[in-house]
Amino acid sequence: MIDLYYAPTPNGWKISIMLEECDLDYKVIPMNLGKGDQFKPEFLKIYKRRNRKKPPAQGERYKSYGKVIRTL
Repeated sequence: MIDLYYAPTPNGWKISIMLEECDLDYKVIPMNLGKGDQFKPEFLKIYKRRNRKKPPAQGERYKSYGKVIRTL
């Protein structure tokens, strides 16, 4: 089973649609980016970006989406 840390953003929608289309089992873990859920220890433990206070660059965002697709 895949843990999907989900925020209602375009990339979050893309991943959830892809998981449904591939008929993969996943568990949705909702994230509220406005409340800072992306900085909670349980998320940071699995997220590897070094500078966590700086938002990702545009290219980095697409790169990580593509990485998820290639991995699955």
